[in-house]
Amino acid sequence: MTILPHIPQDFRYILFEKVDPARNMARFYYLAWQATLLESGAIVRLYGRKGGWQRMLSPLPFASAAEARPTLEAFVKRRLKRGYRVVTVG
Repeated sequence: MTILPHIPQDFRYILFEKVDPARNMARFYYLAWQATLLESGAIVRLYGRKGGWQRMLSPLPFASAAEARPTLEAFVKRRLKRGYRVVTVG
């Protein structure tokens, strides 16, 4: 299990998962910083059941990655607090 003490400066995405076979639970949560046409970038969130349904939440636009960092850190802390583990950081 990987625990993120901080978000890397060159952050592009983080993939979380939460698996519990006893409860038939296999979930994922994808958090990314992506370029946009109108703003500098946006936080994109995608979640759902692994191999099944998924949902994409409305992108949150920000003027810069530095401005988005507190929001990203809050999302990461929330996922870790709810029992998700970090699978990949890119």
